[in-house]
Amino acid sequence: MEETHLHRAHTFSLLILTFSLFPTLSLSTFSPTDNHLISCGSTVDTTVDNRRFISDSYADSPLLSSEQTTPLTNQNPSPYSIQIYNSARLFKKPSKYAFEIKEPGTHMVRLHFHAFLSSNLDLSDAQFHVLVNGYVALSNFSVGQVRDTVVKEYFIWADSDKVVINFVPAKKGNYSFVNAIEVISAPKDLIADVGFLVNGNKDEKFVGLTKQALETVHRINVGGPKVTPFNDTVWRTWIPDYEFLKSSKDLSKQMYF
Repeated sequence: MEETHLHRAHTFSLLILTFSLFPTLSLSTFSPTDNHLISCGSTVDTTVDNRRFISDSYADSPLLSSEQTTPLTNQNPSPYSIQIYNSARLFKKPSKYAFEIKEPGTHMVRLHFHAFLSSNLDLSDAQFHVLVNGYVALSNFSVGQVRDTVVKEYFIWADSDKVVINFVPAKKGNYSFVNAIEVISAPKDLIADVGFLVNGNKDEKFVGLTKQALETVHRINVGGPKVTPFNDTVWRTWIPDYEFLKSSKDLSKQMYF
C-alpha cells in the first residue's frame, strides 16, 4: 500500500533558496481566506504567537482517515517548550488530513515535527513519507536524534476544494507522526510567476512558478536580526545571515576535516 501511494505521486519540481533584505511584507492587513491551524494529538486548543491552533480531537476535525491513529503527549516537556510540540498524532497506517479550501491559489503548507518520548515510543525512530496533493513532500523522513523542532514549508497550488496531506509509514511496523499543521492562503504576490536561473553566462527563464510545488530551503535576513512568526506578517522565520554562514562553515569543517 505504501508503494502504491508513492508510485502515484509526483516529485517537487523546484527547491527555492531565498535571500531577502525585506523579511516582512507590507501586508499589515493581510488576512488569509483559508487559515487552518491544527494542533495534532492535543485535546485542547493552543495559542502560539497570537495564533490559535485547533485540536484535531474534535468531532469535526479535518482528520478523515482515523484508523490506527494515536494521540501522544510529551511525558517530560521542557518548561520553555512551545505547547504545540508537547503533543503529536501518530499513524501506524497510511492516514490523511483533508482541509477545505475556499479560494483556489497558492497555499502555504507548514508541517511541524518534534520528537519526544511517550507511551514507550520514541518518535525519533519514526520513518515515513508525506504527500501533499499528490506531491512527495518528504520521502523516508526521520527527525532522528535531533531534539529540536523541525518545520517544513511548502507552497502548493490548490485548484480544487481541498488540500490533502497523506502520512505513510516507510515500511511495515513503522509509523509516522506530526505535531502541528498549517494550511494558509498565500498572498497573491508572494511568489513571482517568472524566475531566472543564472548559470555562468547563461540565464534560463522559468515561467509558471506560481503553479509549481515549491519547498522553502533557507530563509535568510541579510544584514538584519532574526525574524520570528510573531513579527512577520505571514508568520515566517528568518535567520540572520551570520547564523547561516556559521552553520555553513561548521558543515564545511565536518566534510573536509
